[in-house]
Amino acid sequence: MKTMWKKFLAAALAPVLIAALAACGAPASNENEEAQNIPVQPAQESPAPEESPELEEVPAAEEEEIPWPDALPLTFVFSSGAGGWFTELELQPDGSFTGSYHDSEMGEFAEDYPNGTVYVCEFSGRFEALSHPDENTWVLSLEELTASQTMGESWIEEGIRYVAATPYGVDGGTAFTLYAPETPTSGLSEQFLSWWPGRYEETAPATLQYWGLLNEATGSGFFTGA
Repeated sequence: MKTMWKKFLAAALAPVLIAALAACGAPASNENEEAQNIPVQPAQESPAPEESPELEEVPAAEEEEIPWPDALPLTFVFSSGAGGWFTELELQPDGSFTGSYHDSEMGEFAEDYPNGTVYVCEFSGRFEALSHPDENTWVLSLEELTASQTMGESWIEEGIRYVAATPYGVDGGTAFTLYAPETPTSGLSEQFLSWWPGRYEETAPATLQYWGLLNEATGSGFFTGA
């Protein structure tokens, strides 16, 4: 009886044992295989930043040089036309100039200088042409002005006392205007024209007819042929 029961129990459990053994030996699912076998992609290097092109230095634009009149050199005179004083200025084609001031005062004398007193100044300098607004006008700037003697210095020669003075008419301002002879007088200041040689004519000309140099600050007028 016991033998039969063992055979029956063995026969009943056999299928279960076979299924269990099969499950233990079964390979892993395809899903797990794929998860384990995913190839690792190598890390990609970031591209090096591109260098910015160097900016070319743009050269500064050269300032246009203002041409001086072809008529230079010219000699200008600042004078009232009466009395013993005048300032003479010779202007060169490059804007440089030399000049002198002379004022005779025969009434100023003494025992040491019985022949009177003369105020003098020898000077030099340079103008710069700033603009040429029309064919008859040049706008100038006085850049340099030097006197050869110290103002107030005095000496006596041949009975005359000489006293160093300032370059009368040139000093006192830096803004000047140069006018050509064809400049109409209608647009010019009365103060400038008060030094103009044409004022003595019975009928004043419509144009300057002389080269003129105006000190804008003082109104002093220098003219050729004066």
